[in-house]
Amino acid sequence: MVRKNSFKSKLEHSISLESDLAEYYLQKSLKAENPVLKLVFRQLALDTMEHSDILETVRDMLSGRIPKSKERMRTKELEEHSKIEKELMLFYKEAERKAGEKEVKLLFQKLVSDEDRHHNMLETLIKTLRHRK
Repeated sequence: MVRKNSFKSKLEHSISLESDLAEYYLQKSLKAENPVLKLVFRQLALDTMEHSDILETVRDMLSGRIPKSKERMRTKELEEHSKIEKELMLFYKEAERKAGEKEVKLLFQKLVSDEDRHHNMLETLIKTLRHRK
Protein backbone atom coordinates (compact mmCIF):
# COMPACT_ATOMS: atom_id res chain seq x y z
CA MET A 1 0.00 0.00 0.00
CA VAL A 2 1.47 3.37 -1.05
CA ARG A 3 0.83 6.25 1.31
CA LYS A 4 -0.66 9.29 -0.38
CA ASN A 5 1.65 11.71 1.43
CA SER A 6 4.82 9.74 0.92
CA PHE A 7 8.15 11.52 0.74
CA LYS A 8 8.40 10.74 -2.97
CA SER A 9 5.04 12.34 -3.75
CA LYS A 10 5.89 15.39 -1.61
CA LEU A 11 9.20 15.68 -3.43
CA GLU A 12 7.47 15.53 -6.84
CA HIS A 13 4.95 18.12 -5.65
CA SER A 14 7.77 20.42 -4.48
CA ILE A 15 9.52 20.09 -7.85
CA SER A 16 6.31 21.06 -9.61
CA LEU A 17 5.69 24.03 -7.29
CA GLU A 18 9.23 25.34 -7.70
CA SER A 19 8.98 25.06 -11.49
CA ASP A 20 5.64 26.87 -11.54
CA LEU A 21 6.97 29.61 -9.26
CA ALA A 22 10.04 30.07 -11.45
CA GLU A 23 7.85 30.65 -14.48
CA TYR A 24 5.59 33.04 -12.52
CA TYR A 25 8.54 35.11 -11.26
CA LEU A 26 10.16 35.13 -14.70
CA GLN A 27 6.97 36.53 -16.25
CA LYS A 28 6.74 39.16 -13.48
CA SER A 29 10.35 40.20 -14.12
CA LEU A 30 9.70 40.56 -17.85
CA LYS A 31 6.64 42.74 -17.23
CA ALA A 32 8.07 44.88 -14.43
CA GLU A 33 8.94 48.44 -15.38
CA ASN A 34 10.70 49.31 -12.13
CA PRO A 35 14.33 48.12 -12.46
CA VAL A 36 14.51 47.09 -8.79
CA LEU A 37 11.35 44.99 -9.08
CA LYS A 38 12.71 43.52 -12.31
CA LEU A 39 15.88 42.46 -10.47
CA VAL A 40 13.99 41.05 -7.49
CA PHE A 41 11.63 38.98 -9.64
CA ARG A 42 14.49 37.74 -11.84
CA GLN A 43 16.45 36.68 -8.75
CA LEU A 44 13.40 34.90 -7.35
CA ALA A 45 13.01 33.11 -10.71
CA LEU A 46 16.66 32.04 -10.70
CA ASP A 47 16.49 30.84 -7.09
CA THR A 48 13.34 28.80 -7.67
CA MET A 49 14.84 27.27 -10.84
CA GLU A 50 17.85 26.28 -8.79
CA HIS A 51 15.59 24.79 -6.10
CA SER A 52 13.81 22.73 -8.74
CA ASP A 53 17.16 21.52 -10.12
CA ILE A 54 18.36 20.57 -6.64
CA LEU A 55 15.15 18.67 -5.89
CA GLU A 56 15.32 16.84 -9.23
CA THR A 57 18.91 15.84 -8.47
CA VAL A 58 17.89 14.59 -5.00
CA ARG A 59 15.08 12.56 -6.57
CA ASP A 60 17.42 11.09 -9.18
CA MET A 61 20.12 10.31 -6.61
CA LEU A 62 17.64 8.59 -4.29
CA SER A 63 16.30 6.51 -7.17
CA GLY A 64 19.82 5.45 -8.18
CA ARG A 65 19.72 7.22 -11.55
CA ILE A 66 22.91 9.19 -10.83
CA PRO A 67 26.06 7.19 -10.13
CA LYS A 68 28.59 8.50 -7.65
CA SER A 69 31.07 10.80 -9.31
CA LYS A 70 34.64 9.76 -9.92
CA GLU A 71 35.56 13.29 -10.96
CA ARG A 72 38.52 14.78 -9.12
CA MET A 73 38.64 18.46 -8.34
CA ARG A 74 41.81 20.32 -7.68
CA THR A 75 41.64 22.11 -4.34
CA LYS A 76 44.20 24.69 -5.47
CA GLU A 77 41.89 25.91 -8.23
CA LEU A 78 38.95 26.01 -5.82
CA GLU A 79 41.03 27.96 -3.31
CA GLU A 80 41.80 30.58 -5.95
CA HIS A 81 38.11 30.99 -6.72
CA SER A 82 37.27 31.16 -3.03
CA LYS A 83 39.78 33.97 -2.62
CA ILE A 84 38.20 35.89 -5.53
CA GLU A 85 34.73 35.49 -4.00
CA LYS A 86 36.01 36.83 -0.68
CA GLU A 87 37.70 39.81 -2.37
CA LEU A 88 34.48 40.64 -4.21
CA MET A 89 32.51 40.37 -0.98
CA LEU A 90 34.88 42.80 0.77
CA PHE A 91 34.68 45.25 -2.14
CA TYR A 92 30.87 45.14 -2.12
CA LYS A 93 30.81 45.66 1.67
CA GLU A 94 32.91 48.78 1.24
CA ALA A 95 30.71 49.99 -1.63
CA GLU A 96 27.63 49.41 0.51
CA ARG A 97 29.16 51.41 3.34
CA LYS A 98 29.92 54.31 1.01
CA ALA A 99 26.62 54.24 -0.87
CA GLY A 100 24.37 57.17 -0.14
CA GLU A 101 21.01 55.93 -1.34
CA LYS A 102 19.13 53.31 0.64
CA GLU A 103 18.16 51.38 -2.51
CA VAL A 104 21.79 51.23 -3.67
CA LYS A 105 22.83 49.98 -0.22
CA LEU A 106 20.23 47.20 -0.49
CA LEU A 107 21.58 46.12 -3.88
CA PHE A 108 25.13 45.96 -2.53
CA GLN A 109 23.86 44.00 0.51
CA LYS A 110 22.46 41.44 -1.91
CA LEU A 111 25.83 41.18 -3.65
CA VAL A 112 27.61 40.81 -0.30
CA SER A 113 25.21 38.05 0.69
CA ASP A 114 25.68 36.17 -2.59
CA GLU A 115 29.48 36.43 -2.57
CA ASP A 116 29.58 35.31 1.06
CA ARG A 117 27.42 32.30 0.17
CA HIS A 118 29.66 31.49 -2.81
CA HIS A 119 32.78 31.77 -0.65
CA ASN A 120 31.26 29.50 2.02
CA MET A 121 30.18 26.93 -0.57
CA LEU A 122 33.69 26.76 -2.00
CA GLU A 123 35.29 26.53 1.44
CA THR A 124 32.96 23.68 2.39
CA LEU A 125 33.79 21.87 -0.84
CA ILE A 126 37.53 22.35 -0.26
CA LYS A 127 37.26 20.94 3.28
CA THR A 128 35.21 18.00 2.05
CA LEU A 129 37.71 17.18 -0.69
CA ARG A 130 40.65 17.42 1.70
CA HIS A 131 38.88 15.14 4.17
CA ARG A 132 38.42 12.46 1.49
CA LYS A 133 42.13 12.22 0.71
